Amino acid sequence: MTVKLTMLLVILVGGVAYAQTAKNQNDMNKNEITVFVDRFYVPKEAIVEFKERTKINRKFIEALDGFIEHAAYESYNDDGNLTLITIAKWESMEAIQKAKQKVQQKYKEEGFDLARMLKRLNITMERGLFKEEEL
Repeated sequence: MTVKLTMLLVILVGGVAYAQTAKNQNDMNKNEITVFVDRFYVPKEAIVEFKERTKINRKFIEALDGFIEHAAYESYNDDGNLTLITIAKWESMEAIQKAKQKVQQKYKEEGFDLARMLKRLNITMERGLFKEEEL
């Protein structure tokens, strides 16, 4: 029996991504399922505003072509700060590229600047692309 899991599951469970992660977007086949992962570190005082923005973004990307599904996982430390991991699964690298363009266009129309918001709220973000892998 062949089981299909995303490499993201390896990261979440084992804390490491080994040789199966794509080194860059050029390593990814344009037609293979691709997982877009963000990890945010959010100070306690920024959580409400940050979560409001993530809801807006999530609702928008759900309607884009090539979007398959998403999930979010959160953890709070003893000081009440948030670590949030968001996962968006896409039909292909090409779908992600088109989605990025549409998201940037929406941000421009709204006058929203993600980098400025992250800096203002002292939020850090790690971002990665992963391909689906048979284990």
